[in-house]
Amino acid sequence: MSRQPAQRYLKLLERTGRATLTLKYGDAGRPEHRYVWATRASGHGP
Repeated sequence: MSRQPAQRYLKLLERTGRATLTLKYGDAGRPEHRYVWATRASGHGP
């Protein structure tokens, strides 16, 4: 999978609440985007 579709998919996962995004800032340049699977509040269903 190329970069652009992967980024779109990750953004979709974030918008739908399936992943959370945090930004890690370094000394210079663009921030690093870190995605983590979101935890479910209840153990029911997908």
